[in-house]
Amino acid sequence: MSNEKQIGHVVAHAHWDREWRYPVWHHINALCGMMKQLMDLLESDPRYKSFIMDAQSVPITDYLDLYPEDESRLRKLIEEDRIQVGPWYTLPDQFPVDAECLVRNLMKGRRISDELGKTMKIGYTTFGWGQPAQMPQIYADFGISVVLGGKNVSPERTGANEYLWEGPDGTVALASKLGVQARANLFKFLTIPAIFNKENIGAEWWFNWEGLGDIFGYADAENYWQDFHRFNRGTTFYPEKIPDSFNRAWDTTDGTLIRNHRLLFDGGDFTFPQPLLPKIIEKVNELDDSRKLVHGTLDDYVDILEQMDQSQLRTVQGELRDGPEPACTPNALATRSDIKQKNRSVQNKLIRCAEPMACLAGQHGLPAQAPFLDKAWDYLLKSQPHDSINGVVQDKTSRDTMSRLDQADELATVVTENSVRHLLTQIQRPVDDSKEIALCIFNPLPFPRRETLSAVIATPVEWHADTLNICELDGTALAVDQTGRERISIPVSETDSRPWPFDVTRHFIDFDTGEIPALGYKVLKVSGQGSYDVQLLWNDTRRRNEPLIKAPNVLENEFLKVTVQFDGTVDLDDKQTGQVFRGLHYFESSGDSGDGWLRYLPNKNQTHLSLGQPVRIYVSHDSDLRATITTEMTWMLPAKVDLAASSRDGELKPVTIRSEISLRYGSRRVEFKTMVENTVSNHRLRVMFPTDIAATHSDAEGHFYVDHRPVEPVREADGKYRPGMCTHPQQSFVDVSDGTNGLAVLNGGLCEYELLNEERRTLALSLLRSSHMRICTEPRAGAVFPTQNGWEMLGSYEFSYAIYPHMGDWNAGDVYSETQRMIVAPVVVQSNSRQEGSLPAEYSLLSVQGAQVSSVKPLESGEGILVRLFNPSEEKIDAVLTASVQRAVVMNMNEEEQGELPVDDGVVRVSLAACKVVSIGLLKGGE
Repeated sequence: MSNEKQIGHVVAHAHWDREWRYPVWHHINALCGMMKQLMDLLESDPRYKSFIMDAQSVPITDYLDLYPEDESRLRKLIEEDRIQVGPWYTLPDQFPVDAECLVRNLMKGRRISDELGKTMKIGYTTFGWGQPAQMPQIYADFGISVVLGGKNVSPERTGANEYLWEGPDGTVALASKLGVQARANLFKFLTIPAIFNKENIGAEWWFNWEGLGDIFGYADAENYWQDFHRFNRGTTFYPEKIPDSFNRAWDTTDGTLIRNHRLLFDGGDFTFPQPLLPKIIEKVNELDDSRKLVHGTLDDYVDILEQMDQSQLRTVQGELRDGPEPACTPNALATRSDIKQKNRSVQNKLIRCAEPMACLAGQHGLPAQAPFLDKAWDYLLKSQPHDSINGVVQDKTSRDTMSRLDQADELATVVTENSVRHLLTQIQRPVDDSKEIALCIFNPLPFPRRETLSAVIATPVEWHADTLNICELDGTALAVDQTGRERISIPVSETDSRPWPFDVTRHFIDFDTGEIPALGYKVLKVSGQGSYDVQLLWNDTRRRNEPLIKAPNVLENEFLKVTVQFDGTVDLDDKQTGQVFRGLHYFESSGDSGDGWLRYLPNKNQTHLSLGQPVRIYVSHDSDLRATITTEMTWMLPAKVDLAASSRDGELKPVTIRSEISLRYGSRRVEFKTMVENTVSNHRLRVMFPTDIAATHSDAEGHFYVDHRPVEPVREADGKYRPGMCTHPQQSFVDVSDGTNGLAVLNGGLCEYELLNEERRTLALSLLRSSHMRICTEPRAGAVFPTQNGWEMLGSYEFSYAIYPHMGDWNAGDVYSETQRMIVAPVVVQSNSRQEGSLPAEYSLLSVQGAQVSSVKPLESGEGILVRLFNPSEEKIDAVLTASVQRAVVMNMNEEEQGELPVDDGVVRVSLAACKVVSIGLLKGGE
């Protein structure tokens, strides 16, 4: 028998949410106290070896913003591994945010941590609620090969705590689950009993009013509900609790295969470093000769982990998002959907518009816009911590999150405007100054496109124009349909004067853009026609095309026929494939007695369907190029769930739902804009699409990947399954296909879906969850906020989505490209005066064929552009990049060069293996 001592590796830390139970400045205030205590402790007691800042760097920057004089102290401690920071900047919930946001978060975390002294290169991911399948590949590009995760992979898949996690591309990370109570096992089972003489896990953990320090708690009518706080507690120590408590802490790691080395965490949510930890360790080490606690860094344990025989480990593939529900809180995906929709909108503006436009202008002389882009990213990443993005916070914190998203939104707009203005100074505009307008259309996407757009164009009032003509520069007329006009005086601002009043006629139009070059622009000519002298402006009633409105409830173009039934459901006929879909787009409301994290059905639940509900139907827009039928419904639903009785059978209230159903000329998708006036609480509202496709699985856009999930729920050993785990995350589309035909639902920020395991294979898209507010740091304590109702989602909300029938699966049906066209609109601006510019009137900076593109951005070095390609399919593909470039290099996601690529007359060819992500740096000259 071996005489080797068993070692317990003690890692001290705090799980430090930047905001959660309390708003951000309350958390930062506590952080400052914690940091001062931590630095003092580390500097005064060499036995207290190290402390992990929860794998993030933002707490350090938050602290130094207020106390910059401590930078040298912190830098020294970080360089010596006494304080470990990074690799993340903030702690996102990974599923609701874009894959590119995960990359940028790690990039920023790495930059800041390196500047502060050192980055912890371990995938320590105890935050958030699951991890996407591609994380091994993402981590590997940042030099991280070991992942320690808290949430959640089932023992049925891993067998033991340690396992190999293989990403879809074949990248393998050595991974380990944490023990029972995860990041708090030593803290809860040993430290707390040794300090307080009470067991945290058990019935005796209750506060005693007598003799336990000073209490602070509001007693006024406005704030009485807030938490009490204790301070000046003094120091207590109960060594007699240590033997039994240590055994319980040790046993939490019995799932490990490394029997002689255990990973034990001392810390929890917002916990300060415990000065008595070295003394507790000393007392444990006096107990016997067989086990020993060693306080060190997480790297110490990882070094041991990497030496183990990996041949005995199981390989786990795919996303880490296993049940039971409390282990990964899956239902937060639909909580505060207004925040998630805003986040998605900002992501698209920043990643898919502002950054590509900055590249387009930057390659033609615009000074770097890095300060604005960096600031936008800072606001966005600070909006994406797991509690913030899911809205499982106080109302004030959700308002803060929305405010940060607003700032990021505005900064993205500023970058786009700067880029457009700069380009307009150089683009040739071959127009007649007196009677023509230059309409410039910019396409931020790296592939050409043709769209039917709505626009508002202003002509000088003295033109007396009652209609507009739009044509290509070669004279080819483009279809345009005017839907309205108004006279107005608008300001024309300039930097060194007061604004000029400008009397104009605004023309509200739908028009055909013609083909717009890939990541580029083109100029169209606009001329005014006709003459009027009366205030009442009549529209031209003549039609140029077959009308899209075939009947007051029927839309039809060359590809699709849409029939709106009298209960608001939609029948869709695909004229090319012959597919027929019936009864699409009804609503479901079902009770929810859970909280922001977990949905629970009331014992006496009522699930209501809108099928058969009377609906008002009318045509709300009718042009040759775009038509809209609107449905309005007043739906009587239970006002709330009686939580005490767990019953949804009380008073009824009206919920108004209005849906605008639109079809464009030449479009293969049907667009929906649904407005909900939600007056009831404690329910989940979903929109339902019966597909009638014999699909065995759903395909949902994930992170550099399409997640392939079975319809049949995952069953446990006893054959039972968990309904709460049947809803799944998505990015911007989910697709249902039998391999021959498919139906995709594209969306503008709705994160949760379910493909029902029933005959019609109904696809359910969650619009909102309304629940009571309960922020629970301690499950036995009251945690209700009586003055706040943000989780109830009362009020008016708007949701945008589309249905797209296609042939084949998501790949054959080009669902990615259709989604990008929906969520990223061209930028349309008008200008006057003829200009002989240095740039042609039609231009493409970059075209990408054969691969998907997640990012086109300025390189961090400022010396070129970065194009991130990915292959979400299971087959190797060849991508072709066309650009004015002399040098191309392969980079990792941290933008470090990995090798050269040949460039042939501006063409770069690169092969991507199945599910591979490749970052390409495009440079001019010998940079």
